Amino acid sequence: VDAALAACSRGTHRAATVVQIAHQTAAVMSCDEVLVMVAGRLAERGPPKALLEGRCGEGLFASLVQHDARGQAWAGHARGGTT
Repeated sequence: VDAALAACSRGTHRAATVVQIAHQTAAVMSCDEVLVMVAGRLAERGPPKALLEGRCGEGLFASLVQHDARGQAWAGHARGGTT
């Protein structure tokens, strides 16, 4: 299912806004923008890489990625690591 959603977001919907709700950080890593919600309120917003690097937000998304093994693998790859 994750692969199908990723293919969809990279495919024919590039000219449209697609809202994807995910409970695994790896599922949103290819998105243009991530919104982190806490108690129904927007807590953080920005491109996944910028959120991971602390260039926007307070580190909530980065903290979520640290607790999600698949997200950690993506983050290591995005930073040039071998994880």
